[in-house]
Amino acid sequence: MPAAVAALFFTLFSYYGPVNQFMVRAGFLPEAVHYLQNPTITRSIVVFIQWWMWFGQTVIIVMAGMTAIPTSLYESAMVDGANAWQMFQRITLPLLKPILIYIFVTSLVGGMQMFDIPFLLTDGRGSPSGSILTNNMLMYLKFSSNRGHIGSAASVGVLIFIMTTVIAIGIFYFLGERDTVERKKRVVNNK
Repeated sequence: MPAAVAALFFTLFSYYGPVNQFMVRAGFLPEAVHYLQNPTITRSIVVFIQWWMWFGQTVIIVMAGMTAIPTSLYESAMVDGANAWQMFQRITLPLLKPILIYIFVTSLVGGMQMFDIPFLLTDGRGSPSGSILTNNMLMYLKFSSNRGHIGSAASVGVLIFIMTTVIAIGIFYFLGERDTVERKKRVVNNK
């Protein structure tokens, strides 16, 4: 699927593609633009493609988590006089934390492994000006070069692992259950 999506967007944003034809014929641009040779536009296209490809799955997971929250919690909060923001902050968000951790960590891992869309969308070297060169593309380029810098490719792989681990630990720390730890401390101090 990523190959087909990359081919689709490459065709859409090519110099003679439908986006350029529409923009010129509608009068928005005086002449066609090389979209995939502009670093900012190329990055934006890659970001949009990744968002578009994974948005549906993320929404399904979040919706599954929200439907698992018992409605009785919201009913009792309304009886106690809570408004919508308080219910979101005190009920919905805490009960969705495990799902949000899962989504953030899997998105992080997917982002760190991103290779196919940037590789297929451009010349395979992260052009223009290396603006969409990902870690995995760098690892591939080091490994597949004429001299086969296997050590350099392996070191990039280790750095990807370390970066993913550190950021995942940060996600667990910031979204973890601090209330449980604080409650345990209070229980221990009260004894």
